[in-house]
Amino acid sequence: MNGVTWRLGHESALGLANTIHGPAGHRRHRAGDDEPSHDHLETAEAARDFLVHHEVPAPIDLPTAAQLARLRALRTRIRALAAADPPDPDQWRLEINAAFADIRFRLDGDALRSVAPGWDGVIDDLFPAAIDLADRHDRLRTCGNPRCRFLFVDRSRRGSRIWCEMAVCGNRMKVGRHRRNLALGSATPAQPPR
Repeated sequence: MNGVTWRLGHESALGLANTIHGPAGHRRHRAGDDEPSHDHLETAEAARDFLVHHEVPAPIDLPTAAQLARLRALRTRIRALAAADPPDPDQWRLEINAAFADIRFRLDGDALRSVAPGWDGVIDDLFPAAIDLADRHDRLRTCGNPRCRFLFVDRSRRGSRIWCEMAVCGNRMKVGRHRRNLALGSATPAQPPR
């Protein structure tokens, strides 16, 4: 018998965590200083669309207000893992266990999944995904672009990755720093030819 897994993995938990992000969290959007953060759990439509786009298997129907509240509560717990002052791991697990109290799972093939239908089942299945992500908390990072703030798992050998994506946020931050240096006149002058 193969190993039993959960239906959703830590990538789904990251998808939920990133439903709130800075204005530059959208890849092709150049954010201005005055733009607010984006919260994709503000409306049922935005929640469904964002989660589906980030490969969380969301139902076609819209989540209720109570289901959105559960999603927000779980998102807060996940994002706390990457905070500058993260919660005590034992306390975090106690809170998650309390939230798990009424959830029931069944074996579906080789994957455990919630017995609840629809959105309640998806939210239940996100709890084990959050625990899986918590097991990687030492590699959980917030993007170094303050206008992005996406969470990501640092899979680099040294554990020193700064950006959610170098080609997007890393490039934007480096180009911005270079332009500021040019404006301040502190850019390194070109070396004369030898």
